[in-house]
Amino acid sequence: MKRYWLFLMATCGILVPAGLYASRDNAHFYRATNFFGEPRFEKPWLSTFDLYASGGRTSQGFNGEHEKVPLLDIYGTYNMQLLGAGVPGKDFIYNISDVILEELALLPARGCFGKFSFDGHFNLTELNIFYMQNFCHGLFLYVHTPIRFLSVTNIKYCDLSPNDCQDPNVNNPIWQAFLADFNNIMNQYCLNIGSVHESGMGDLSVQLGWTLNYQETDVLDFVDLTIRSGFLFSTSKKQNPNVVFDIPLGYNGHNAVPISFDAAFGTYDWLTVGGHVGALIFFHNTQDFRVKTNKYQSGMIKLACDPCVSNEKGNIWEIGAYLKADHIVRGFSLLLGYGYVSEQASQLSTQNGTVFFAPVVNSDQMFDSWNMHTLNVRAEYDFTKRNSRVGPRVTLFYDYPISGKHIFRTWMLGGHAGIDIAWSLD
Repeated sequence: MKRYWLFLMATCGILVPAGLYASRDNAHFYRATNFFGEPRFEKPWLSTFDLYASGGRTSQGFNGEHEKVPLLDIYGTYNMQLLGAGVPGKDFIYNISDVILEELALLPARGCFGKFSFDGHFNLTELNIFYMQNFCHGLFLYVHTPIRFLSVTNIKYCDLSPNDCQDPNVNNPIWQAFLADFNNIMNQYCLNIGSVHESGMGDLSVQLGWTLNYQETDVLDFVDLTIRSGFLFSTSKKQNPNVVFDIPLGYNGHNAVPISFDAAFGTYDWLTVGGHVGALIFFHNTQDFRVKTNKYQSGMIKLACDPCVSNEKGNIWEIGAYLKADHIVRGFSLLLGYGYVSEQASQLSTQNGTVFFAPVVNSDQMFDSWNMHTLNVRAEYDFTKRNSRVGPRVTLFYDYPISGKHIFRTWMLGGHAGIDIAWSLD
């Protein structure tokens, strides 16, 4: 089996030229979803190379109620009053930090008392290249993986505790002791709440597809269909559980099976209407996770860590549609698209069920479902000449997240250069 995987990876390395390791990627919560693409051209032995470069930033997100919130509050504000509730291994004799956490948890709950709101700036740059190779009878090969450069900076928190005469409030001595000792608590539990800078490859995807371009119709100009499926390999860097605001460059160690279906029809010699349905079916894995130890804990900061958590990651489902004014002025085309993506909730199982209770662990909003509505705008110019073997193309595009749940509100602006090579003019 090991030799099989090595052979497959080596094959991909031969088929994809040096540096050709990126593409329009699958959906992620931290940026607007890329346009899903049009059906594949059926011409036998056609080769396609495309380079995409895009970037975006934001300081906002959408929480579980679809409300705009500070960037790092997408899973709710941070209930610091109960941060230490249920955490195993606390030392109440020699460790003053554990004593503060315990006394803080024993105070009566009151509105926003003991809650933080975290803000920050998110920046993302993606270099995306993809390669497709047609064979005969509509079959083709598709290989892709993204390269990302992302950061979370200017991280700061705001104390939401009330400043009035009712206790507990912001002046409560135990709360003030917690605020003074907060950095020591983070260090004691090996947590880093500082800036994040990550770069590297995403997850490699290898797929086989079948496409059909049907033009024998008296009503429409054409009908195009494309079906594609294969395997997504987890080749990206995983999330560091000790870095609170770290973001994985791919799907955090999960392999998956991508499936997609694209269809389009043309009319009036210039208008194309298309649609897309797709899914990403994940395999579960086991890894380190920071987990909740109290049902009412919230936010991304968790003190307890389980080194052997089985994660059944929720599958991703997507649907979309677009209108394209095709070659309206020479090779110039305009496209307006809409996409909806939803990832189902993940289910975690811990090995030590007597310490980490499944209902508590799985009440974490970080493993809840997320969804996103995205608007895609593209302007393309096709330089292909009739009977030419080589067809270059350039594109400007803008992807905007309209709304969603548990996502960053990151728009993406970029450009594209691509080339089609027809090895046969038949």
